[in-house]
Amino acid sequence: MKLAALLTTVSHPQKQEWLMQVVVNLESLDLKFDKKIISVDKIHGYEFSKQLQSDIERLGWEFSFVEFGNRPKTLLPELLKLHNYDYILYAEDDILINWCPDVALLNNLLSYKIDNKSCGILTPSAGGSTFKCEGGDTGDFDFIERETIYENANLLVFKRLEEFASSWFFELGTIFIKPILFYNCLKKSVEELPGTQIEQGLTVSWFNLGYHESFFKATFCRPCIKQLYKEYPQLVDPVCKFMSILDPYAGDSRFGGSHHL
Repeated sequence: MKLAALLTTVSHPQKQEWLMQVVVNLESLDLKFDKKIISVDKIHGYEFSKQLQSDIERLGWEFSFVEFGNRPKTLLPELLKLHNYDYILYAEDDILINWCPDVALLNNLLSYKIDNKSCGILTPSAGGSTFKCEGGDTGDFDFIERETIYENANLLVFKRLEEFASSWFFELGTIFIKPILFYNCLKKSVEELPGTQIEQGLTVSWFNLGYHESFFKATFCRPCIKQLYKEYPQLVDPVCKFMSILDPYAGDSRFGGSHHL
């Protein structure tokens, strides 16, 4: 499996502070990436630290600098560069992965097939379903047992059900994804859904392009999700996910760079 990493950020000083934490985090996963790219969108005149760039480059990362002020426009040229990779790990500058399957298990999970469908997206996020953490809608979690792909004492991997998809089924943050799927969905979204929130646009394009007919999305998380979602749904995100968010204002573009198409 040919695997690349694509990390996007903006040049705001706070984002630069978090960026090094994310890079060190990704390095600790020891996934043996064949290529590692950081795309920096230079905004509002903020300069990117030469020392930080040098420190990260010593870890084998390549930098790409643009001035779009827009995450989708930042992503498109980078995804096109990576079209010949089997999968990429797309990561953002404010999310840490607390744990990830090793290379051998990851390869098995990404090559797993269900009814002739291949894995198109694998994510440590439990989102993308109509499930509500305040209760009242269990989304596709009632079918976890039936849709389980892999399980051990510390890990559960299950297929997500499209019939319970929310408007954020194509949820970003941190995902393993086939780059050509990401590129095509993003390109279609930019062309046909300008002004739409990026994940909502990607979700519409995923289904309009018919990718759900050939590919499935899966989540990897802690097995405790099977119990907690029923009695303590508010604990699903903080307890079951292998993710930590550094930015307390995640998603509101407070530090620059639009999240809309």
